[in-house]
Amino acid sequence: MSLLPQDIVLLLKMISVQRITLPKNDSWTRAAYAASLGLSSSQIQYAMERLQKASLVVKVNQRMEVHIQNSKEFLIHALKYFAPPVRGEMTRGIPTMWAASPVKKYFSSQDIPPVWPCPEIPDDNPETMMKGYTFEPIHSCAVHGAIADGSLRSLLVIADTLRAGKAREKKIAKELLEEYFEKNYESN
Repeated sequence: MSLLPQDIVLLLKMISVQRITLPKNDSWTRAAYAASLGLSSSQIQYAMERLQKASLVVKVNQRMEVHIQNSKEFLIHALKYFAPPVRGEMTRGIPTMWAASPVKKYFSSQDIPPVWPCPEIPDDNPETMMKGYTFEPIHSCAVHGAIADGSLRSLLVIADTLRAGKAREKKIAKELLEEYFEKNYESN
């Protein structure tokens, strides 16, 4: 049972909602994850099983929780091999990598930005839509989830930078990911 790209998006969503700021009894249901990512409840169930088998999540008191150390190690060292970047033609879309927060505050560039293609969103906001080269997200559900959840969007931007950034960009992304975990999680 191998991991699928949608599993990684679910893992990032779980990281974004299971912070220490949330009460432990505020457990998201499969249906809530499914609705937030545009997937079915059965897809979420199977994804959680695959994540558990890969030791990226663990069951604690009938609740699936992110295994922080394993997830951090996977995202930093293995994601670029698991979900290699696919770049394409010019399009309008949602900026990612060095063109989006939280990574963009460390870089200024005149290069054409990488964007997740997203034709269904009105392009009246340059912060959410811009012209750039296509950078395929880890899975199509990533865009759906990122639109509604700023924390997930930040994690996806960091993940994309770890997948395809230059050495300095990856270094910043790694630091941002570690900072995110330090601010939002207790050790486990």
